[in-house]
Amino acid sequence: MRETAIICQTLNLLRGIWKGVEKEWQNHCRSLDITLTQQHILCILAFEESITISGLSDYALMHITTTTDVVNRLQRKGLVRVEACPYDGRAHLVSLTEEGRSTWRRSLACIDKFPLLAKVTELPPEERRLLMSTLFEWAAEIQGDEFCQWVSATGEKIGSMGTELRASS
Repeated sequence: MRETAIICQTLNLLRGIWKGVEKEWQNHCRSLDITLTQQHILCILAFEESITISGLSDYALMHITTTTDVVNRLQRKGLVRVEACPYDGRAHLVSLTEEGRSTWRRSLACIDKFPLLAKVTELPPEERRLLMSTLFEWAAEIQGDEFCQWVSATGEKIGSMGTELRASS
């Protein structure tokens, strides 16, 4: 019975943390006239030269029809372009426009100011390493190693862009 109580507490704590992060993220995105889902798609596209809608939905952890809907809205805003895939007539490739890349950079430039997420960067290095290691382990069990490798690679790219991002904000 004790294990059930711990699981219930964990579920409620994770949901509470997520709702707080989601609120901060939504408020930030609203200032850029995009939704948090649109920002998430822009972020993925910033690291992919071009990607199929199916591939995009895999990284975004969204149903393909939701992804298509979001891409269509971003296309109407002029933030992405959609082109026929040259090697698969049934598929479409999505990529950022210059305006989309600019919006993504602005969205990322102050993401480290989110009060809840800033707490992760304020942790002592060993605690941060343990937290990140645990999160990657759990995500790998749920989403698979390929997803975690992609998250790790994009994190490294963002880390190497620090000065460039601050200059563009």
